[in-house]
Amino acid sequence: MGDRIASSGARDLAQLHEWVEYGRHAQQRRAHMILLRRQGLPNWLIAHRLGVHRDTVRRWVARYRARGPVGLWHANSGRTHPAKFTDATVATIRAIASQPPGARSEAFATWSLQKLRAHVIRMEIVHDISVEGLRQLLARTGGRPPGWPPPATDRIALDRTAQLALRRLAGDRDIGRRAVIVLAAADGSLAKAIALDLGVTVNTVRRWVRRFAAGGVPALERVPRRGGRVRFTADVRARICAYAACSPRTLGLARAEWSLVALRDHLIANQIVPTISTEWLRQILRGWLRGGEAMCARLGIRSEAVHAAHPGLRTSQLPALRQITARAARTLAAH
Repeated sequence: MGDRIASSGARDLAQLHEWVEYGRHAQQRRAHMILLRRQGLPNWLIAHRLGVHRDTVRRWVARYRARGPVGLWHANSGRTHPAKFTDATVATIRAIASQPPGARSEAFATWSLQKLRAHVIRMEIVHDISVEGLRQLLARTGGRPPGWPPPATDRIALDRTAQLALRRLAGDRDIGRRAVIVLAAADGSLAKAIALDLGVTVNTVRRWVRRFAAGGVPALERVPRRGGRVRFTADVRARICAYAACSPRTLGLARAEWSLVALRDHLIANQIVPTISTEWLRQILRGWLRGGEAMCARLGIRSEAVHAAHPGLRTSQLPALRQITARAARTLAAH
């Protein structure tokens, strides 16, 4: 584990992801090795996944640690003469780069050197061209065309106060990941790389970056409410408890005991409630299901579902449970 890669700069990560998606086969495989190694996978597992020898993984990881992405180039790279393109071919490539990708039937919104290279090769405009050769071609003909994103830079500027606040929040159990997303974006990491590192979607990364840009640190602490939770009257709660107290067979169901999902479906089907989540149903039952395993068995309820979430059930509350279930039974009989 001594050759584990601790961190990479934003530009290095961007280059690795470009190679994985658009590079040649050898580039894809080497970049994939580095990304998997950054995630902490051992060399033997990476070798097994990619179908190479463990020593191959170790060699390219060592080269990357020593020289960065340049270390992943083959030893013979750059020794051949650069390809010569006619003026017409250069003009065609420049014209394509100046068009929106959508005009060329591409699904992405902006070009990158890797994407443009893949496109011109697929359209047989050139047989092959390196990313560096393409970069130099564009540089000789006026630089990056309008509409191209600038070279990777920090997406968010953080002052000292914001950095300290985000680092404090990074250890929070609930919102720590949001702070890490913003810190990584400020460090120049691309959304795709951040999402891969944290195991979230790219949309999640972009959402929290946008919220921070709009509202600062407080925007990470505020979670938009999804609407008030449905409130149930005491009568509805009593009817829920009454159904829970009955054996499913007495209600014409082909099952010996309730589960939270089955009870919820039955309550909705019989219009006892318009809708209810299993978690909210669990909380309602929590208020009266306090009698331990024996009471759970008597009521025909799967106790493990409740006890898994509420291990502190006590038989000392059995009298209160009996009173509630008696009331629930009377309510069911009245209806």
